[in-house]
Amino acid sequence: MQGVNTVALQAYMDAESVARSMGDSSRLASVYANRGNVHVQLNSYVEATRHFSEALEIHRQRGDVKGQRNMQMALGNVFTLIDHFDLAKVQYEMVLKGIEGESDTGYFPGLLKLNMGWCEFKLGNFDEASELYLSSLEILEREEAVFFLAGCYGNLSALRQEQGRMREAMQHAITCTELYGDLGARGDELYGLLTIADLTLLFDPAEALRLAQDIQGELLKESDYQSKSELYLLLYQAFKELGDEPNALEMHEAFVLYDDSLQTEKHRLAVLRAAYEKDVEHQLQAVQWEGEQEQSRQEIKQLKTLLALVLGFLLVIGILITYIVNIQKRHRARRDDLKAQIEELHMRRE
Repeated sequence: MQGVNTVALQAYMDAESVARSMGDSSRLASVYANRGNVHVQLNSYVEATRHFSEALEIHRQRGDVKGQRNMQMALGNVFTLIDHFDLAKVQYEMVLKGIEGESDTGYFPGLLKLNMGWCEFKLGNFDEASELYLSSLEILEREEAVFFLAGCYGNLSALRQEQGRMREAMQHAITCTELYGDLGARGDELYGLLTIADLTLLFDPAEALRLAQDIQGELLKESDYQSKSELYLLLYQAFKELGDEPNALEMHEAFVLYDDSLQTEKHRLAVLRAAYEKDVEHQLQAVQWEGEQEQSRQEIKQLKTLLALVLGFLLVIGILITYIVNIQKRHRARRDDLKAQIEELHMRRE
């Protein structure tokens, strides 16, 4: 896949040269958009935002409203991928405002509100998230957009859990899982089954354990760090509730392993968010430098900006290394405490 994307980037570079030689701004915007999509596939999110922004600016200059909307949606999606939910929300709101009053938009408003609801949920705005999700459900059901409808039910389930409305959370999780099963989307169906098992743990640990073990093999093959971490946490909690100390300890150790990987991934996204903000700051400074007449002052400012970026990244990397070392220490201490708790529980039962 890496090789294919590299070839694609070279092809788009050639296409950019052709578009520029022809003065074809429409084709040039398309090149930037496609290049942004490739960078998303490569997880090069800062580069992706740069190219989507270039395409957006061209569409604005041309007065291409649909092109602007597509690029704003693309930018919102990238910001969501790197957990920059405030910026994603801004982009989605501009898209929503742009389609107000339009007819025959199909399921798109439902998808847009689904994404907006996720941003509000992650920002802790549960009432706003609920309103957006319910509006999205109505549109997606009407348009029979089953895949996105399943995702909306899954998101609603997560929201209801956070609100303590567990009965509704279970109902939405079951609906979500059934829809993914009908679509043959096995990976998403497995995560839905994991959610059902997690909710079952609240009232029936033995059944929750059975449900989790039924999907354990498949889930470990297909899922990401988040799902694996959640699986082992569920198994640990179920074994602990059932008094199975050896298996509880084993599952906890596996949970710590995947949770460490998950935390490392979250820090990587934090670095990407910082990199994007620095990139925007650098671009704004570059615009200011264009109006300056003294070349020497330009070079000094560029050098200062570059030095600040380098020092900033070195600081982030240093903090990340320190964090990883500290979390390993905490997990060792947590494991010792866990052993003591299990031994105390065992002594009480004897």
